[in-house]
Order: sequence, then structure tokens, then C-alpha cells
Amino acid sequence: MDEYKGFKIFNLQPKYFALLAAVVLLTAMLGVLPPGMAGCFAFMIVFGAILQELGDHLPIVNTFLGGGPVVIIFGMGFLRYVNFFGVFDLISGLIAKGGPG
Repeated sequence: MDEYKGFKIFNLQPKYFALLAAVVLLTAMLGVLPPGMAGCFAFMIVFGAILQELGDHLPIVNTFLGGGPVVIIFGMGFLRYVNFFGVFDLISGLIAKGGPG
């Protein structure tokens, strides 16, 4: 258990990151994630950190494919393809407008 003592996700202890992720996931599932850049950044930070850790710890992906950044790119692409939580409507609206205002 000592090997996980210094483990951090997005430079947060796992219990704090789990709380942050739970809040973001719950707001995304309920459809109350703030529209615009604030909601998009929160969503991307949480899922980017999760996919980064996943990519950095999968042996074949980390060694031969490039690790976390590749998993983030393809993971977010897959989440967009399956319209995960419908959150990408927020991101698409932000991109279509060309910014927050």
C-alpha cells in the first residue's frame, strides 16, 4: 500500500479528485453543467485527467502508442461519437459561436 501513498491525479489526492469528478459527472448527467467555457473546462479537466492516468498505466499503450495524450485524444473522440451524457452539445455550441460571447 506504500506505493500508492504519494499517488495523485491532476495533482490532487484521489479522494479530492473523486469528489470533483463526482460533482462534474452528476451535473453533466442532470444537465445542469454550466453552459459555455466553465462547464466545458470542468468536463475536459476531469475526463482528461482520468484518461491521462489510464494511458500512463496501460503497458502496451504507454510503451508503443504514446501513453496518456493518445488515450485522451481517442478517448474524447469516442465519447463524442457515442454522445456521452449529451454534454458535447455544450461544447459544440461553444465552438459554433466561436467563443463565449
